[in-house]
Amino acid sequence: MEQLEVTLGRHTLLPFRQLQLDHRPVPIGNKALQILSTLAAAEGQIVTKFELMNIVWSGLIVDENALHVHVAQLRRALGPDAKLLITVRGVGY
Repeated sequence: MEQLEVTLGRHTLLPFRQLQLDHRPVPIGNKALQILSTLAAAEGQIVTKFELMNIVWSGLIVDENALHVHVAQLRRALGPDAKLLITVRGVGY
């Protein structure tokens, strides 16, 4: 069952809908929102790069760099809370 909201430090994630800070929308792109929502749904379990790319870019062939660009966007948007988004080198997040 999809959670209605997830607390990420000072941020609140409304999965697949919006990232908020102090009940105000934080501007992030749709792909970044999909990535963050997928990671939140994993509840701390590692999500591989392959899994993320398959979910976010389903049926499309994209370079792994696309994932890195959107994760970097998420880290900028999360600011100090970006420490919650951990990279498992060579595996995923």
